[in-house]
Amino acid sequence: MRILVVALAFSCTKAEPPAVAAGPAPVGGATAAAPAPVAPELAPPKEVEPPPAPSVAPPPDGPAAQTSPAPAPEGTPPPSVPPTAPGATNPVTVGDTRSLPAVVVPPPPTPAELFAASVLLVAGVPPGGDVGPACAALRLAAPGVTAEEAQPHLERCSDLEAAKAPTCGALVGKAERCQPGGPDAPPREELVTACEAAVAATPGLLAAMGACLPLPCEPYGDCIHTAREASRRGERLAAIQSAGASGEFKKVSLLCSQLTGRSADADLIAACRTVAQQALDSWKPRLEAARVAGADKELLCFDAERWARVLGPEQQAATGDLCAEITLGRSVAEALAAAQRAKDAPPYECQATLDKLAKNESVWAATKRGDLARACYITLGARLLDRAGCPAGKRAVLEGLDHSGVDSSALGEAVARARAACAGGK
Repeated sequence: MRILVVALAFSCTKAEPPAVAAGPAPVGGATAAAPAPVAPELAPPKEVEPPPAPSVAPPPDGPAAQTSPAPAPEGTPPPSVPPTAPGATNPVTVGDTRSLPAVVVPPPPTPAELFAASVLLVAGVPPGGDVGPACAALRLAAPGVTAEEAQPHLERCSDLEAAKAPTCGALVGKAERCQPGGPDAPPREELVTACEAAVAATPGLLAAMGACLPLPCEPYGDCIHTAREASRRGERLAAIQSAGASGEFKKVSLLCSQLTGRSADADLIAACRTVAQQALDSWKPRLEAARVAGADKELLCFDAERWARVLGPEQQAATGDLCAEITLGRSVAEALAAAQRAKDAPPYECQATLDKLAKNESVWAATKRGDLARACYITLGARLLDRAGCPAGKRAVLEGLDHSGVDSSALGEAVARARAACAGGK
């Protein structure tokens, strides 16, 4: 028995692992027979969770039982991927389930593309927004293109930035860019000084004109004009109404004449029309007196014709005729005086002035034409027609009677005798 136990011990230490302990002894203290030696089970290796592999459908002609390659044990380094050139596709190692999807590396943008992007960035700034960062990007990209291409965009950035805090220098500078002056143009400093004087005298004018800076050149001038007109509206309206109340109509005749047809301000136009009618109603008797005297000593016609333009074509024509009659009135007065001085023949002024009056269809012109014809051919003719023979003065009276159409019945038979005397051309 002892030899058998020793043999078993040697066999266990030489070739077999230690025996696994059997279950509990049978109840009752009986000794069970020793079991046959059993090879011990090895502990299973620690399972490693493989990374999720992309779902790959089996090839259409392969068996359904094909399987993916076994995952690499934990700690195995990924296969090396050679570097790729810009624009190339990263290779994918066959069977490497951990490889990333293919990535295309775009080439870097060209300088022209960077500049175009900065132009779009500036254009995308909303009105009133902060253009500083966008314009800074544009200035950085500007060296990448030609100066001719960059200049308009750089100038626009300057205008947009200047609109935030406008100055007369910026306003004059844009005006000079949009419409360069000739050799006779005032110096820039003089224009800036005039702008600053206007801005100082008119609150709000600088801000109103500064809002025009972002505009293109074509509407820029009109915008500046509109801003100046709007800022001076209150001042002008007060001046027009004051002139109407005081009767000093000449002070605002030029202003209202300029506003007519150019201003859309209904209040200004209405005030101008009111004062225009007041001026013409007040001046009409004085203009008629000037027509009689043949001299506009007050120089009313100059301003009266301005006011007439404010009221429209009909009043403009009537006032124009009246002022033309004042000039004719002087010619009539001179012709009448010459007829009174004449002794041997009607003066040249008689027929020349009658021809001028014939071109005017007014009642006054018709009246004056009759008055002058009677003075030259009836009153003077009564003295000349009784002369013997057919002198030049007698023939001039007969021709004047025929040309003017004046009623010669007051001369009686003198006209017939004169015609008979001159019938032979003597």
